[in-house]
Amino acid sequence: MAQPSFFFESGGSLPFMGVVSALVGACFSAGAMVTVRALGHKEIALSPVFYLNLCTFVGTVYFAIQDWVWGSWELWLILIAIGVLTHFGQYFMTRGLAMETAGRGSAVGYFQIVFAIIWGVLFFSELPNLLALIGAVFIFLGTLGLRDRPKGAPNS
Repeated sequence: MAQPSFFFESGGSLPFMGVVSALVGACFSAGAMVTVRALGHKEIALSPVFYLNLCTFVGTVYFAIQDWVWGSWELWLILIAIGVLTHFGQYFMTRGLAMETAGRGSAVGYFQIVFAIIWGVLFFSELPNLLALIGAVFIFLGTLGLRDRPKGAPNS
């Protein structure tokens, strides 16, 4: 959705190292999904969720303390709501990956891009360009195509 200028002629200016960091993060995310899938039959779904939160806390608490700002009560309510919804989202994603193959389970995760477009239109008055809409259609059709395929069926 970002469409960096070094890939797209009309794209926005993004720092090269930021894009590289995002790609490395995506690779680690893929590894995490496969690991969660492998652990799904050995651990309860709350174990990966707990350790994700623990690692996130340990990895960010130092930086948070450096620039700590107390927000308003409204901001705290929003942050608590985000935390609760993220917890349930992570829990159900972990449960889903335990029940489904990693490929099919993670493919459904691409729907977050479609939801980002919808939320951008509804709440931020952002209009997606044609390329973003084409990508959203491909994501929708690709996920819809997984619907009728039996679990473990070849990708041919």
